[in-house]
Amino acid sequence: DFVDNDTTVWGGATHGMMVLSTIGANIPGEFVGTAPKANFWLLRTEDDGSENIIEEFNWVCAVEFADSIGVDIVHSSLGYSDFDDDEQDYEYEDMDGNTAISTIGSDIAASKGILVTTSAGNSGDDAWKYITAPADADSNLTIGAVNYRGNYTYFSSRGPSYDGRVKPDVVGKGQNTTVQGRSGLVSTSDGTSFSGPVVAGLVACLWQAFPDMTNMQIIDVIRKSGSIARKPDDKIGYGIPDFNLAYLFLKGYGFQNMDNNNRMNVFPNPFDENISIGFYTPEEELPSNYNVTLFDLTGKSITSISYEERANNYNVFNLSELNTLETGIYILQVSANNATYSQRILKL
Repeated sequence: DFVDNDTTVWGGATHGMMVLSTIGANIPGEFVGTAPKANFWLLRTEDDGSENIIEEFNWVCAVEFADSIGVDIVHSSLGYSDFDDDEQDYEYEDMDGNTAISTIGSDIAASKGILVTTSAGNSGDDAWKYITAPADADSNLTIGAVNYRGNYTYFSSRGPSYDGRVKPDVVGKGQNTTVQGRSGLVSTSDGTSFSGPVVAGLVACLWQAFPDMTNMQIIDVIRKSGSIARKPDDKIGYGIPDFNLAYLFLKGYGFQNMDNNNRMNVFPNPFDENISIGFYTPEEELPSNYNVTLFDLTGKSITSISYEERANNYNVFNLSELNTLETGIYILQVSANNATYSQRILKL
């Protein structure tokens, strides 16, 4: 506890409990967080009864402690712009990635290899409206909020950073998010305080699959997997991250080598039951829809699926439950913009 300078973090407020639950909860059949088998250090830096700049120093001290014990990921669902003492207040001009105390600390932590995830803030519908520190740091993953339909939530703080960088980086479900509530009851709550840790847990799972990657490589691929990665905006950044797509990027299923001459990669090939198709579309050719069809060698269509417009240049399409097919060679075809791309595949 960096507020009271002791080792007891329980009882100050319920917010931290609710945040933690979105990652670490494991109530079978009722509520499971996004990384329930992670190991956690709980570090309290926020004085719930006030808002003073000393809390930013608390935050930096806590992150320095986290570094000293080998923490991989730091998440905080807090932000600073408006303090009890008006002379301490930040202006939007201070959200430049280099001014706020917690922002500077966040970037130092990133330089040490820690992956810092930060909630964007809940100022989207008030006079401030922008992200708050340390969400403006250039080396962290700042997370805004959408609802269950994937639409921007009015309260989620907006970007860009004052120096024009895309913020938030990505978004997660922050409206009616499932949390551990008071009195032991599972409940729901709103805020980037909850979309942030939901995504942070997924980040942990992705990094666990690729432990040799650096923090910045993981952040970069998450940005690239966003639902509007080709045209990020100031409300949802690069969009809703697709962690399956990020996984396939890092797994090396041909995405790194895809270009105008190499649009499609099918895996696994040979296949047994399921097929995934990695497909690249140049910016100027993004179609209104994609049609994916599997043919046998006589030209008979086995299965066909149509996918609506995608906002990303890189997409993954899936065909499943193909285990009843006879062993042999098939043709997998993707049609987009009146052009057709085909690849032979082998059923085991």
